[in-house]
Formats: sequence, structure tokens, C-alpha cells
Amino acid sequence: MTLSECLKRISDLPDLDKRIIVKEVCNLSDADLIIHKDREITDSECKTILSYAEKRRTGTPLAYILGHWGFRYNTFITPEGVLVPRPDTEVLVESVLKCSFSKSSIRILDMCAGSGCIGISCALELAEKYPQMNIELHLSDLSPVAFDCFSKNAKMLIHSSRIKVFTHKGNLFEVFENTDCKFDLIVTNPPYIPSSVIPTLDKAVQCEPILALDGGESGLEFIEREIEDIPCHLTEDGIVFMEIGYDQGLAVSALFKASGFENTEIIKDYGGNDRVVKASYK
Repeated sequence: MTLSECLKRISDLPDLDKRIIVKEVCNLSDADLIIHKDREITDSECKTILSYAEKRRTGTPLAYILGHWGFRYNTFITPEGVLVPRPDTEVLVESVLKCSFSKSSIRILDMCAGSGCIGISCALELAEKYPQMNIELHLSDLSPVAFDCFSKNAKMLIHSSRIKVFTHKGNLFEVFENTDCKFDLIVTNPPYIPSSVIPTLDKAVQCEPILALDGGESGLEFIEREIEDIPCHLTEDGIVFMEIGYDQGLAVSALFKASGFENTEIIKDYGGNDRVVKASYK
């Protein structure tokens, strides 16, 4: 069977989905898909393509079908049970990189880490931006699946001796209770979707872990709990970057201000919606 004939059998899928599946299975480039449509593919390749296509039709995210997904400059393992990395979340990492850090060493916490894509990307890119900086990265999540996932991603992607990684399994800041561990940078993508909205989401999103999506009745339940505890775990000159819902900027900024943060900034995503709140004491 030719590639062109196989593509016809999955013609009902969106073009992007088709390209991603075929490129993955057949190890092809975008150019190959155009130039070599008459290329013969093996029965095994065709069977896998059709299997992936059927899973996609049921709403399974491509990241779960492939088992990995791209974020920033790296590819992260993404098993079922972890939140799929999204392009809009890259805005958070970009915002971190715009900050200036004068310390020779910093301690970073990625709370509700999921795949670890935020914290790992921040650590790798800060290490590149500041060649003399030593980084202590902490990744934490309540989910055992997420813990296993970000532990593997950190081991796979972080090879610099200047980055030390610590992994934690627990609910929010409970793993740091009764410690004097304070962080210079906290990055977090907590659950922030109101419970009533979950059933209305795209089928693919509903395949993702409810633990990483459901922010309670208001959507702010976990955000409120995080912000309440952050002051006990942030250095005086520390900075927080929190991903939020498209309409939560003002509400989350107010919560930070009520907890003593003098400076807050609402950062928009590529679509012009609220996406990140940056908060600091000074």
C-alpha cells in the first residue's frame, strides 16, 4: 500500500492529526509527506496508522497515542494520566526567561508539575542563559502517575551537573511542611477549570486527568489554597508564575495582593486571554 492510499483511509481526521500520525509511524518529515506520497509503506506501518487513527476518533489526545509531546525545545513523555503540555503554557516559561536573576544559585519549585514540562524547561533554559548559575529544581505533584512521569522526564532531559533535581509526591505544599525550604522561583499550573465546565470541554480534554483540571465550583479552589501557603515557602525576593483560566486574571491578582504580594502582573497568551499571573513582594 502506498502512503497516499493509506492517507485516504484516514481522510476523516483533521489534516494536522493525519500528518502527525503518519510522520510518527513512518519516520517522515513534512517534506516527505508532500514529495513521497507514492512511497510504499509496510503492512505493519499501515496497521499502526489505522490503529492510531481509530484511537484519535474516540477523542484520545495525540499525546497519549504517541506517548510523548513537544514543549518548548524538548519532547516530554506523556502517558495517560498526566496533563498534556500546551502551547499557551509556554507563555509562562517565556515570562520566567524575561526576568533577571542575579543570584549564583536559585531554588525552583514546579507545583502541580504533571509531566514536569514547566519546571524542567525553566531549569534548562535558565542554565543556558546564566552559565555560572547553579539550579536546584523541585518537582511536586499529588498524582503517582505524574510523579513517575516527571521523574522520567527529568532523568531523560537534564544532564547538567549545575541542575540538581528533587522529586516529591504530595498535595500542594504538604511535602514541605516543617521544613525551612524556601524557593526563589515558584511555577505552577494548578487545576483552574470550574467543575460545571468540565462536561462541556472538548472530548480530548475530558480524557485528561480530572485531578489536573477541576478547580472546584469557582475554579479557584486550588489556587486559593496555593496562594495561602506560598508566603511560607517563598524567599523575600522570590517570584511566582501561576497559570490561570482565560478570565481569572483580576481574581487571582486580588488573591495574591490579599496575601501580601505588592506587585502582580497579568500576562496574556497568544490569543490575548489571561494566561499567567506573575507575583512578587517587591
